[in-house]
Amino acid sequence: IQQPTDDRWRLHSDNQESHIASFYFAPLSPTHSFNATVQIRGVPADFATKQEFKEFVDTRLREHGSRFEELSFTSTLTELNGEWAATYELRYLDKNPVNSSTPLFITIKGFMYLHPYWKKRVIDAFYSERGTEAELDGTLDPVGQELIDGTSPEMS
Repeated sequence: IQQPTDDRWRLHSDNQESHIASFYFAPLSPTHSFNATVQIRGVPADFATKQEFKEFVDTRLREHGSRFEELSFTSTLTELNGEWAATYELRYLDKNPVNSSTPLFITIKGFMYLHPYWKKRVIDAFYSERGTEAELDGTLDPVGQELIDGTSPEMS
């Protein structure tokens, strides 16, 4: 992962592992947060077709607890680093946020693609923003996109 150019990014040291890199902005308001994660995930099997891969991604991404209500979901099949990939956008309503007496919105935007060097692994890179409807105006999207676009697989 390339070093982010925006100096508001902080490494979330409690969430770092050999297969997870997690970043955050200091809270932008009592209700407004911005985070990014790049991780390597295992998958249950090799996929025979691109559509089978996309169905796995769609199912995996739409798993959530009862606290969250899905408002929208889109995904698009593509290729990244020469591998099958899906870009995605989700929007949720957090019906019971810890930091607010009223529900907050969450947007998650990212991509998942087959790891080119490790079998039965994907790279999942995404950024998320939580806040009131007015706080989620899209101005941080370029900052989040730049961070996740700085992800590239390497042999280890």
